[in-house]
Amino acid sequence: MNKLSLSMLMSTLITSSVMASSNGKIETSFTGLDSDGDELLTSSELEGTSLAPYLENIDTNGDSAINLSEFNEYVKANTSKFSEDVIATVDENSVEDAVSVEKVDDVENSAMVSAVVVNFEKADINEDGTLSSAEVSKANIDGNFTKMDKDGNGAITKTELEHYLKMKGKQ
Repeated sequence: MNKLSLSMLMSTLITSSVMASSNGKIETSFTGLDSDGDELLTSSELEGTSLAPYLENIDTNGDSAINLSEFNEYVKANTSKFSEDVIATVDENSVEDAVSVEKVDDVENSAMVSAVVVNFEKADINEDGTLSSAEVSKANIDGNFTKMDKDGNGAITKTELEHYLKMKGKQ
């Protein structure tokens, strides 16, 4: 029975801390609210908190749960309801999301560059290790041949093609 009482006491303390602080601001971050660690806030996790009445407003995709992105957007739109610590956590999440998107873009660009370079040999009809303007056109490699041909010798090496595609992907 002692374990049950301690558990109930802890639950009450956690729930109380999620409620608005003395200054009326919510001081618990998404992670602090996500008691089961499934990266979703459900009505049972928000029960008794000052966020519970806003579940439907925060849940923009209508799945009856709040994901991190929805939480972050709500905090950004309602900063007056949250402590500076919660807002700072949301700002950190936004920076991490931006870095993640950049990494995904880099991976996708790298995969595209790799695929084109692998097909370089197929496009090199005369098998001289370079691509002429005609070979580039025939292979449907999209881009400006003059910009691809860095040394201006009228032929594109694998290195020139790879460099061009990487630069094009960053634009």
